[in-house]
Amino acid sequence: MAADPSLLEIDRNLSEENSELYTSLLQNLATQQQVKTPTDSSSFSKKVLPSPGYCMKCRSKQGEKVFVNLCTSEVIPNAPDVTEDELVQILSTEDAPDFRMPMSIGEPHTEMDNAGKACTVIDVVISPLFLSKLKDTSRPVLNSFFCTAMLEGIQDKYKLELENEVKLLKHKKAMGTIQEQMIRTRRFIREMGGSDANKSPSSVLESMINSSNPEVPKYTFVKEPPTGKVEFIVGEIELPKCGSVRQILLDVGGDRIKLDCRPFYLMDIFMPYEFEVEDVGAQFNVDDRTLRLTLPVKGEC
Repeated sequence: MAADPSLLEIDRNLSEENSELYTSLLQNLATQQQVKTPTDSSSFSKKVLPSPGYCMKCRSKQGEKVFVNLCTSEVIPNAPDVTEDELVQILSTEDAPDFRMPMSIGEPHTEMDNAGKACTVIDVVISPLFLSKLKDTSRPVLNSFFCTAMLEGIQDKYKLELENEVKLLKHKKAMGTIQEQMIRTRRFIREMGGSDANKSPSSVLESMINSSNPEVPKYTFVKEPPTGKVEFIVGEIELPKCGSVRQILLDVGGDRIKLDCRPFYLMDIFMPYEFEVEDVGAQFNVDDRTLRLTLPVKGEC
């Protein structure tokens, strides 16, 4: 999906309403920069060396061998515990809630295979408990669904085209050397305000029931500075139906911003800039139900 540069164009003759919005975004940026410390990024991510699990082999559409080291780390959350029948029902029901399997997909690295030829290896990290479930031969649906989701994740992240067939190498735990990974340990969204703290759970539940299909929220992104080399993208995303930061999943990777606040909102957009992911700042104000982002731009613009 191509980025839409028009999202970032700023009219120098802004209306009074938009001018106030732009000013508030810059004030928010300045505040975040003042409170930022060198340890901010490490507070929501951790460098880990995963433990080997087992190795799988697949091929690219061009016939090249690609190995996946399925590894484990206690840092990765466990996947939901569901039976085979429950998973079949989830996958076969229209508009069913997502079944998410937390995983961390590492950077591709080059290793030598048994024939002494260079090959591509990707380390995928899951929780130890989830790996034990995948080893259960009575869970074919879970295994098949995980392999599909894993391959789709690798293809989406690195723009690779892989064949669907995956072969488990029974006597090999890893191909080459497993690499360290920076794994996010918590959301990096800070919650501000608190006027909704006393909102009754029943009213929140009623709001969720009355919402069927997620909508794309209203958002605004602007460049800072407006002209010349761009250093930051600052933005606001309006989430009037969200009452807590715990309802929001935000993922910023490369030039992509994904926000999941289902059943209310779902957003997936691309920007014409690459971001310094570890320095991204985000605040959700529960008083005005607005998520404010500060996205440092990587490299030359």
